[in-house]
Amino acid sequence: MKEPPRLKYTGILATHRLKRQFTTQYLSKKFEQIHQLSKLVIAERSISIDIKAFALCWQAVGVGIFHKSYKKAEELLKTAWKKASKLECKNGLLLQGRILRMWAYLKHAQGNTIMAEDYTSMAKERLFNAVPSNETASTLNTELQTKRRTLFSMQMFSPKEYTSVEKEYERLLDHAKYMEEYEKPIVCNFFVMKASFHLRSDLITDKLPPEEYWPSPDDLRKAEDCLKSGSPECQLNLFLAQYYCTLSDWHIWKHQYSEATPYLEKARELYEHVKPRRNIELHRANQRLMLIKNLKEEKKIDEILTKTDIV
Repeated sequence: MKEPPRLKYTGILATHRLKRQFTTQYLSKKFEQIHQLSKLVIAERSISIDIKAFALCWQAVGVGIFHKSYKKAEELLKTAWKKASKLECKNGLLLQGRILRMWAYLKHAQGNTIMAEDYTSMAKERLFNAVPSNETASTLNTELQTKRRTLFSMQMFSPKEYTSVEKEYERLLDHAKYMEEYEKPIVCNFFVMKASFHLRSDLITDKLPPEEYWPSPDDLRKAEDCLKSGSPECQLNLFLAQYYCTLSDWHIWKHQYSEATPYLEKARELYEHVKPRRNIELHRANQRLMLIKNLKEEKKIDEILTKTDIV
C-alpha cells in the first residue's frame, strides 16, 4: 500500500506571502503591526477560515509571548482552534498542530512543564505526517525547551537523557533545513540554542555548576561549531542578545574571561532597550558578570600561590 501524501499547507498559506509578512514583523519586533494585520485579516468576511485561524495564532503571539498576557493569548487560541476544527478548514490538522504548539509554549513560559509536555505531544500527533517545515521544526524546538528544563534541574540530570536530547537537537536542525530563506534568523537561533545546551548555560548563575556537570572538550567543540553556524550576521536583535550570552559562556568555559565580558555587556545593552524589557535575561547577564569577576580573582590568587610555591 502506498503511504498517504505528506501534509503541507494549501491555498494562500502555501504561497508564503502572508507567512513572510507576519514572520518579518515578528523578527523586527513590530508587535503592534502584527496585531493590526491580524485584526484586519480576522475582520474581513471574504477571507477563508484557514487564514483567520492562522491570523489568530499570530495575534496570540503578540499578546502572549511579547506582552505576557497569557489568559488573553489562550482565549485567542481557543477561537483559532474552533475555526481550525471546522470541516471547511482545508489546513485543519496543520493549524491544529500550530495552535497546540503555541499552547505548549505558553504553558512552558508559565512554568507548567506537565501541561507543556501534553500540548506538545498532541501537536506532534497532528504533525506526524507533515512535510518538514517551520511548523515541525518549531514544535520540536518547543518540546526541547521543556526537556531542557527537566534535564538541567540538578536532580534529573543524566548522561543517557543528555544524549537523547542531543539527538533531538540534531533532528530539529534536520527539519530546519526545509525552512524558508526569510526564516534564516530563526534557524540561526536554533544553532545558538544547541550551543547553549552543550555549554550547560541553563546551569550557570553567579557561580559555575558542580564539576560533574561541566561540559566536556567535545561539548565545547560542538558548541563552537554551532556558534559559527548561528553567527551574528544572520541574527536580529530578537535573538542577538542570546547569541552574545552563549558566546560569552563558551569563553568562560575556555577560561577566557576578558573575551567573555564584552559579549555580556553587549547582551545587557540589548536587554535594557528591548520592549518589553527582558528583566529575567538581564538578571542572568548580571549574574554572569559577577561570576566572571569572581573567576578572575580566583585565577589571580592561583597565579600568586604558584609563584610563591605555596601550592
